[in-house]
Amino acid sequence: MAQMTYPSADSLPTDGWIVDPCVGSGGMFRAAVQRIRDLGLNPHDCNWFGIDIDPIAAACTAVNAIVWDLGPKVVIAQGNSLTSDWGLESALRERQSIIEHRNQVVGQANMIAAIRRAERLLRLHLAA
Repeated sequence: MAQMTYPSADSLPTDGWIVDPCVGSGGMFRAAVQRIRDLGLNPHDCNWFGIDIDPIAAACTAVNAIVWDLGPKVVIAQGNSLTSDWGLESALRERQSIIEHRNQVVGQANMIAAIRRAERLLRLHLAA
């Protein structure tokens, strides 16, 4: 199905989104990423959005997105794709919040590491 959907590099979505409204564990994503690689393209350049009503299935897709190396632009949501609100906007907001928190924690960790290096260099200098 992925070969029929994406027969050439030009057939990829121009908006960059590959969407699966009933993602399950992500089997269609796996086929699409394999096809994208077969075409000599990088799946990291695509935006991926999958939604499933089953939270376990959505969690499986999230893990598989890492295993299959879909890239950093993946949004997996738990929700009902048969409703008018798929949850993409709220999933994007939640993702942004998580990224901001991660960046804050990494920044703090880098500051702590820098202070510890400076203290270690100071102790070495004072001991010499």
